[in-house]
This record gives sequence, C-alpha cells and structure tokens, in this order.
Amino acid sequence: KKSPGDRDGWRDLAEALRMKNDVAGAIGAFERAVALTNPPDARLLADYAEAIALGAGGRFDGKPIELLERALATDPGDLKSLVLMGVAQYRAGNFPRARTLLKAALQGRPPQSEDAQQIAQIIARIDGDSGGAGPAPAPGAAASTPAPAAAAKSGATIVGTISVDDAVRKQLPTGAVLF
Repeated sequence: KKSPGDRDGWRDLAEALRMKNDVAGAIGAFERAVALTNPPDARLLADYAEAIALGAGGRFDGKPIELLERALATDPGDLKSLVLMGVAQYRAGNFPRARTLLKAALQGRPPQSEDAQQIAQIIARIDGDSGGAGPAPAPGAAASTPAPAAAAKSGATIVGTISVDDAVRKQLPTGAVLF
C-alpha cells in the first residue's frame, strides 16, 4: 500500500500468495510486477506464466505461452522458462520443439542434480512417446513414475501412492502441487 510502484514488493506478494494457494491473487500480483519491470525479467515472466497455467489446471495455451516466449526472448538460457516451455510444447504435441528446449535446459547442469534428472525423465518420455506415456508433469512437479527408458538407464523405479483426506482434498485448488 505504501509503495504501489515497488516491483520487488509485488513479486514477493505474488510468491507469498502462490504459497498460500491464492492463485488468482498471485496472478494479479505477478501482473503488476511484470508491468513495473523494464527491461523484462525472464524469471518473473516465467513465474507469471506458471501461475496462470496453475490457475488453468495446468494448461499453457494462450497467455502462458506468450509470456514464456517473451521470457525466452529476454534470456534464452533461463532454466525455468526453458522447462516450462518444453512442458507446454510437449502437451501441445510439439515433441521436437519440446525436446530441443529441454535439451537446452540440461546444458551446464550436473547430470546427477535433481533438476537434470527431472528434465531427463521428461526427455525420456518424449523419446518414447508418440502418444503412449501420458502427459508431462504439471508445472513444478516431478514425474511420479519414470518413463521406461529412464528406469532402464538408472536400473531402479520407485512407485507409490499418496492419499489425501477428502476434507483436505476439497480445499486444494485444481493443479495444486505436492511437495
């Protein structure tokens, strides 16, 4: 209220609202932060795109894609922008572009890092997918079961089930991410 032109304040508010599962509030705060940012900030644009996609049940069509295109034009190497656009392209059925973006996201990442392993799992799905392995993970979520190619490379598969009480489930927004 005291500093309506404070971009960092709006960004911090957006993050806090997203953590509280107030996706609509987060989207509005991200919008204000982006409007106050010049030159554009790739990470902020990617965060905004992710919030909109979460609010739309994981769908990236429309504004999220536009924001991610702007983010990649601003910083072609931004990890979050590359991964989100890769997932968006995968879901749109554009496997070659998805693979190219995700391969770019792997550049410079230690192969054993969590980021690299999650990205490699999505690439493995793309490589083995001409329509059979199911959708890519939601923004911010890792694949729950590795693709067969990834499992074969690592020699291990972890499978499990997470149950959420019905009373809690009713309070969760569509597309909520479990940490």
